Amino acid sequence: MKLSAIAVSALIAGATPAIALAPSFTLSASATTRDIPSVTYSNYDWLISVRKRGGDYIYTGINQQNGKKIVLHGCNVSRSRDRVVYRWRNKGTVYQVSWRASDSAFARLQVYSPSGRTLLNTLLAVGE
Repeated sequence: MKLSAIAVSALIAGATPAIALAPSFTLSASATTRDIPSVTYSNYDWLISVRKRGGDYIYTGINQQNGKKIVLHGCNVSRSRDRVVYRWRNKGTVYQVSWRASDSAFARLQVYSPSGRTLLNTLLAVGE
């Protein structure tokens, strides 16, 4: 009787680390596959793209009304279960692109002034 109790204890103790490690491995693997696709998003006013280059994401934004273009490097990425948020800073102004894998045909572009005031909050669709 004592031998089978020891065997069961050893089996449970040996299985516990594998169970504890499995969730973190799964989350890490899925986080890397949930990046915004290398496509262009646009609406009547804006055309943007987010491209991964090395370990960084490059933001390119074009004002469709006047043709002005901005390219930003040095992205900060935050991920949740449903959404990935890409954030760049340029002289205190924050450019933010939010994207959801479950609705990948759209991205939200938000721009905040150095004081935190919302300058732009618009939805963009996958461009042609």
